[in-house]
Amino acid sequence: MDLFTPTLKVSDNRKEWSRQYNAWYRKTRPQELDAKVLAWKKAHPEKTKALNKASRMRLKDKCFTLFGSVCKRCGFSDARALQVDHINGAKEGRTATYRSGAKLYSAILRGDKDKTLFQLLCANCNWIKRDEAHEHNHLTKNYSNGR
Repeated sequence: MDLFTPTLKVSDNRKEWSRQYNAWYRKTRPQELDAKVLAWKKAHPEKTKALNKASRMRLKDKCFTLFGSVCKRCGFSDARALQVDHINGAKEGRTATYRSGAKLYSAILRGDKDKTLFQLLCANCNWIKRDEAHEHNHLTKNYSNGR
């Protein structure tokens, strides 16, 4: 195992020294670190749940900000009812990794998914769009007028 050789002294810049040390530690002891993290998560399930929820909410907020934080159709802005919508329907299918949620938000923010393929809609506009474009599940009844 290689020894930690920082490029500066602790007294010069504590934060940068710690960053370098942590990067070195993660690189040289991945299994040990994984075991420690797993043990901490098992010992603190409520904190883990809260941290995961906060992380998902930050991702969601960043993604919504990227799309303007308002429904593209009606201008509704309450984040509790906003949804990232696939403009041309979810072509990946129900089992796709990036279909919705935190994984989709991360993929959009990283640039793995082209943001022009998505839009921000409120729940009502999203369901109306799904009905108009016949994107709904075959088990869902069609409640549109005249059909």
